[in-house]
Amino acid sequence: MTLASALTAHDEPLAPNQLASLLRAPAARRSYLCQYVLVLVDGEQVTGGLPLRHFAESPGQAVRWLRRAVRRLAPTLDEHAERLAAEWLDDAAGYHAAVLGLLHGEAILLALPSDGLRLQIEARPVITLTTLAASTTS
Repeated sequence: MTLASALTAHDEPLAPNQLASLLRAPAARRSYLCQYVLVLVDGEQVTGGLPLRHFAESPGQAVRWLRRAVRRLAPTLDEHAERLAAEWLDDAAGYHAAVLGLLHGEAILLALPSDGLRLQIEARPVITLTTLAASTTS
């Protein structure tokens, strides 16, 4: 029995221990993993302070996080990569397409090559398990 069916059923009310077990049951929830990673041209990840990860609650939050990361990191890149980053940031239609893409389960990947390195900035939908009790209290 799910919590929704238990709360909408017109049968006998649930005992407190039954309701508590339903509230502790894991529930699938979609969130969006956002990260940036510095990679060598041959594909090997550079060790150090990267990657930086963030879990966003909505596609819009995920794309905004990516855009903040690009704004923060672009000045550290070479001139070509900085120009590519600026073009990506200025693309309003691309912003809306990225939000819709995430909403439909697609990933976003922006790769900015810079002096033998590549900065990969990405967001993708992920399914996480949470408990109903945790999601109702937040």
